[in-house]
Amino acid sequence: MASDQDQIRFVTHQRLQILLDKAKAAQPQAHTTDGRIDNRHWANVTELAETVLSAVAHDAMALACLAEVELAHGHSEFAVTYLRYAAQSMGV
Repeated sequence: MASDQDQIRFVTHQRLQILLDKAKAAQPQAHTTDGRIDNRHWANVTELAETVLSAVAHDAMALACLAEVELAHGHSEFAVTYLRYAAQSMGV
């Protein structure tokens, strides 16, 4: 039987995936001239991912979501870094 923490993590990861899917559907490429995240869908992904990382350092799902945000905003070097940290947290 899964612990309460495992259930919370599962639900939170589902929520991150839902938010990410909405952001991609609303604005797949969110490049801005100043690099800011000004679309609310992408901001929601960022906010939840950062909240997760505040509670669970090195959470692979949260790091992968931040990589998606950075990639959508044209910051491939940051995306690669987040993905590298996500892979390390999974032991890859």
